[in-house]
Amino acid sequence: MPLESFFKGCNVFNNRANWGAGLHSTSYYGEPSITLELCSIFANSANNGGGGIFTENGAITMDNCVIYQNSACCNHQPNGGGVYAQNGLLNFKATRLYSNTAAVHGGGIFADDTYGPTTPILDAYSAAWDNQPDGCYGFWSTPACNNSLSRLTAALREQI
Repeated sequence: MPLESFFKGCNVFNNRANWGAGLHSTSYYGEPSITLELCSIFANSANNGGGGIFTENGAITMDNCVIYQNSACCNHQPNGGGVYAQNGLLNFKATRLYSNTAAVHGGGIFADDTYGPTTPILDAYSAAWDNQPDGCYGFWSTPACNNSLSRLTAALREQI
């Protein structure tokens, strides 16, 4: 049975954690599905990854949300200041990611394909800007950064 959660009109801010300071979703027994609508995730800080959101083995849909001023620093894998996703689906609809920072990769989004596919999809109404580091435009996918822009562009075109 799938695990499903729905949040509407929420503010998640000023949290601290090792992984996923704002929202942490991990499952090994089924694919959790989380939907956030009209939510703000901001000013959260993770020591490892996913300052705003960390998800592993599941799907997150964000509809008309903002993810901003989150950070990932400084321990084991300080990646994904805004979002760290591993083995799952990120579906952003009219969602904005900005001013997120990571010590290593993916200030905006870190999509980790190490153990399976991770697919970020941003619709035409979503936007990402001013995420650092942005050597990969604030978006990083493993194993190769130089493929990140083409993956993000392909994901955007898929929605148009």
